[in-house]
Amino acid sequence: MRIHLLWLIHIYTGLGIPIAGLTLYYCAKGEIKTAFFYMFLAVLIDATDGSLARRFNVSKVLTSFDGRKLDDLVDFLNYVLVPVTMAFFLKILPGDNLFFGIIPIMASAYGFSQVSAKTEDGFFSGFPSYWNLVVFYLYLFKLPTFLNIMIFILFSGAVFMPIKYIVPFKTKPFARVTNIFCAVWCLNLFAIYVFFQNPPAWLVMLSTAFPFYYAGLSVYLHFSKSGDPQPKRRNNY
Repeated sequence: MRIHLLWLIHIYTGLGIPIAGLTLYYCAKGEIKTAFFYMFLAVLIDATDGSLARRFNVSKVLTSFDGRKLDDLVDFLNYVLVPVTMAFFLKILPGDNLFFGIIPIMASAYGFSQVSAKTEDGFFSGFPSYWNLVVFYLYLFKLPTFLNIMIFILFSGAVFMPIKYIVPFKTKPFARVTNIFCAVWCLNLFAIYVFFQNPPAWLVMLSTAFPFYYAGLSVYLHFSKSGDPQPKRRNNY
């Protein structure tokens, strides 16, 4: 593949930056369904850009540019800054107290900066800052504000706990079950999005099965293995 074409992969990753802006733009306009569309579009790019980069050995050809740094920047925008900001627009967090937004942002900044953010055996170390999913579900469930605050504090604290969380489509133990379950869950989320204005309660509750499975399997695998995970630089590429 010609060198100049490989830059398209970096550009593909970089699309997450304007997409983050579009997410906030439509959220501020009150077009929430469109905002969540762009939020999940960013997730789709993040789920596919690394495979492309590895497939064409981008890091070994374009040695003057660090795609991993770009990837971290885009991830922090779309998984942390944007969803936490949306939490205020959507009144998930109280708009008169920005302190509750600082907590998850600072916790995630710590998590993103850890050398052991990903382990050699294919796990995240500590809660992997899925704030976009946290905000999506809290928006759907319409919980009281004080419960939302407690959930944000709980997950912020989980960033500092070195529990090994599975990485869908990468972690090897129970990979077949996890990958199938994750694919079905994505279809479930799509169905919720189609009925976004008034999704059936059973459909929303059904979609929580995979997050519970994800957390349960992560804890199980963490405590069923001996020895400390070997640190690995955060690398989605």
